[in-house]
Order: sequence, then C-alpha cells, then structure tokens
Amino acid sequence: MAYWWVNQGNSYKFEHKEGFIWAPIQNAKDQSFFYWENLEEVKESDIIFSNVDGIVKTIGIALNDCYSSNKASSHANLWLNEGRRVDVEYIPTVHPLSVKEIHTTTMGLWPTKYSPITSDGDRANQGYLFEVPDVIGDILIGIFNIPQVTSAAHPERQKAIKETTKRAIIKARIGQGDFRKSLIKRWSSKCAITDFPRVDLLIASHILPWAISTNEERLDPDNGLLLSPNYNALFDKFLISFSESGEILKSNRISWDDLTKLKIDLTSKIQNLTEGNKKYLRFHQQKMEKK
Repeated sequence: MAYWWVNQGNSYKFEHKEGFIWAPIQNAKDQSFFYWENLEEVKESDIIFSNVDGIVKTIGIALNDCYSSNKASSHANLWLNEGRRVDVEYIPTVHPLSVKEIHTTTMGLWPTKYSPITSDGDRANQGYLFEVPDVIGDILIGIFNIPQVTSAAHPERQKAIKETTKRAIIKARIGQGDFRKSLIKRWSSKCAITDFPRVDLLIASHILPWAISTNEERLDPDNGLLLSPNYNALFDKFLISFSESGEILKSNRISWDDLTKLKIDLTSKIQNLTEGNKKYLRFHQQKMEKK
C-alpha cells in the first residue's frame, strides 16, 4: 500500500462527486509528465490526500488499481480523451490541514525531487498526483481525525480476503480501526515513551513494518506502539528503536546531538513492554543495525 497526494483545483467538485482521480496520457503537444504517469502506479487500497486551494480536507481510498479510461463528461473541455483513472472513496476530515501546517509537521522528511510541497512549505508544487513517503503518510494519517468508512464495499474490492477483514486492515492503516483503538487502550491514551496526552496527535505505529507484515500481524496490538509524531518518524525510518527494557537505541545514521535537537528525551523509556512487543522489537533492532 502506498500514499499519494493529489492537487485538485478546477477538477475538485466533479472528481469528488463522481468518486475518482483521472489524468490524460498526453497533452495536445504529445507531452507527458510524471505527475500524470504516477496514476499507473496507484493500487487498490492506496491512500490519497486531496489538496484543494492549499488545504487537505479529504482523504481517499483507492477502490481499484489504475485502469485505462477516456475522460469523463465533466472533463469535456479539458485535455485529450485518452487517460488513466482510479475510482476513489473520499472521506472528509474533521480537522483539515493547510499545506503550511503539513510542511511544519513533516519538515525535512520530503524528497528533494518530485515533492508535492515547495521546499519552503509556502504552497503545493504544480502538478496532479505525487507520491508521499510512508513516514509522512503515517504522520498525516495519525493527526487527521478521519470518520469511519461507512459506504458499501466496492465490487472490485472483493478478493480472497473477506471484506470485513479488508476494511479492518484499511482502517488500521489509516488509524481508525481496532488496531488504533487497542493501542490507545494499551497505552492509556498517552505516548508510550513520553506520556504526551494529546491522543489526536499520537500515531498508531507498527513495529514490524506494514509492508512485510501478514494480515494477522498488521492487526496485532503487540505489533504496535502509540507514539508522538517526532518519535514515530524516527522509529519508522529505523533511526531509533527500543530495547527489551524500553530504553532508546539509536542508529549509526544519526547522532545523539541530532536526537536532542529533535526534542528526543534520551532518558525516557517505555514501561511494561509485553513479550509480544519484545518479539517484534527484536526484529526492529536488527533491521536498524543493518541500515
């Protein structure tokens, strides 16, 4: 599963109403651009942040893999006919975030090339669809207040996994399912290491990364820690880990001084790790050491 960022200006109303994203193959000059070609990479269950006029106010879930499609009637006066499309279920956020707010929260984590946000964070870059690094996607999903997914399952999402399980997995990834609830309960609505109490800002972080976890591991509370955004960003990139007794361990790729500048309390420790937590953390430590 991947995260994406779509800039929807004039196309916002009809793309949200009809539930899709779409881009042409080429323009009238036979030109193509990476932000159009990115649609080819979108897969079912990918998460899409929708930016409209400098504000991310909705989040979409891809209902299928990208497929070839002529432009919709709503695009009649725009672009050539041949294009790529992904059907999307759009979910409104309770607390939208501006581009500037997102940049402040995720500063230093964006790629230098093909980022959806300018380097100064003042505005979104020109273009349609951009890839979002997993660490940033996780941070943003963690601080958005996203309603439960209530619409009926799309027929094309019917595969080997039962739909109820698939919904649970998707909602766990975007921080709204039983996985997040179990971590909030497990850590008493506080960051596992700092006791920071703003549960709306805390991130349900997987210890064994989502991409290589089984469906059972993705929903296993022992495979999770409830973390503040700065700790989660470092943990997700294997720049820090935690020992079986809860102390912070660091990668050789970052200095103690840098961690201090990032407001990481080097004396804090996680209390009462379960045996399951320790099992997953052993993998995380090994992964960090190999980076």
